[in-house]
Amino acid sequence: MPFTPGVKVNRQAINSGATLYTWKGWFGSNKAQNLIIDCITGLEMRKKIYGTLTSQFCVQGGHRLYFYCPHGSVMSPQIASPIPLMQGSFEPWEVVEEGQLSYNYKLMPRKEVDFGLVYEAIIKCDRAERSKKDGDKLPAHRYDILSLRYLIDLRRLLSQIKLSSPHYLNVHCLFSRELSGRASVSALHNPDQLSADFHGGDLGRWEIIPIEKGE
Repeated sequence: MPFTPGVKVNRQAINSGATLYTWKGWFGSNKAQNLIIDCITGLEMRKKIYGTLTSQFCVQGGHRLYFYCPHGSVMSPQIASPIPLMQGSFEPWEVVEEGQLSYNYKLMPRKEVDFGLVYEAIIKCDRAERSKKDGDKLPAHRYDILSLRYLIDLRRLLSQIKLSSPHYLNVHCLFSRELSGRASVSALHNPDQLSADFHGGDLGRWEIIPIEKGE
């Protein structure tokens, strides 16, 4: 990889089990708006609240969550790199806005190898390429990567991200969304497949939005 002056990737621990890979830029002013959570699996969590089993929570803190497979499915193949993801090669299957309900997942980290050097290389190349094209003046297009070393649930992780890095608006969840329970069987999902609300054709992709009655 060629040497790129001015591009330095920082590793920042936001808790005892999560590491953030980012480039702060000159004087710490270069902040991305997109955060990619890269882990192997998210397993639905069910907790008993007021006598009722629930696995959902209300998204707070200005976050918008992007999921790339349906709830109750396993991504196969997995999205192996954030580069095609952030270039628009994959449509999100579901987007959960602030104030809406999301399923809570127990996030399981990758254990095979240390992806730290890979994440650093991806961030460095991305920032260098953007600097050549537009001077890196488009924070809405930049992204950072967060990896896990230990189990943590999504709701707790988002709270910690908000405290340490409140500038992230879009959180891209690159993990399978499996069901909990021995009797539950999660379906396989190909991330190249469009959501049921999206349709593809010779003219590109479009979303079908239902018309409310009375309009």
